[in-house]
Amino acid sequence: MNAKRMTYTSKNEIVFQLLREEILEGKLIPGTRYSATEIAEQLQISKTPVNYAILLLAEQGLITMLPNVGFEVKELAWREIEELMYIKNAMHKLALGWLMQVITKEDIAEFKKYLEKIKKSIEKANEKAYFMATKEFYFSIARKAGAKRCLDYYEKYWDYEGWYAVKIQENKHGLLALCQGHEKLIAALEGKDIPSLNLIADEHLEKSLILLKATIRI
Repeated sequence: MNAKRMTYTSKNEIVFQLLREEILEGKLIPGTRYSATEIAEQLQISKTPVNYAILLLAEQGLITMLPNVGFEVKELAWREIEELMYIKNAMHKLALGWLMQVITKEDIAEFKKYLEKIKKSIEKANEKAYFMATKEFYFSIARKAGAKRCLDYYEKYWDYEGWYAVKIQENKHGLLALCQGHEKLIAALEGKDIPSLNLIADEHLEKSLILLKATIRI
């Protein structure tokens, strides 16, 4: 763990991001217990930001809190991840339907730029850029649609999207195939084709689940 990153933002936020990344990258091992005191000592900080990070990570379902000790990284439960992905897809389709009513040419252009950023991040095997570009794409759809609850859901559970982002070297072909779904989605939005939107979203979900399951090897 690298405490130098703490010069760039609040300690609470950076410790949360650091622990989250190490969980997603497999550096903090599922089923293993970790001491809040030891983490604080490694980072040369107080336990307060560590405890803050533990609370957020527990809310996101990535860890189990151990009172007065620290936390245990959760084993990946496929049923739970699958459920979250299906819920996300249902909310995504609702947001797309709303977006269709207000979408502009400028919005379409913006989505195309996000898609190019996603493709470039895959080609360069840049996992953080991929994670952020994909997040921007989906969050922008929800924001422009005025789908507040969808945004709230994304904020809480988006980290599950990171499990295949962190293995981007293994997934280039599969992730580029997912980009084809984004391209179809943008085309359907541009043509105001609602029936196709739903079919494209469902197809994208199934492909994402296949790729995700293969990547995390459940």
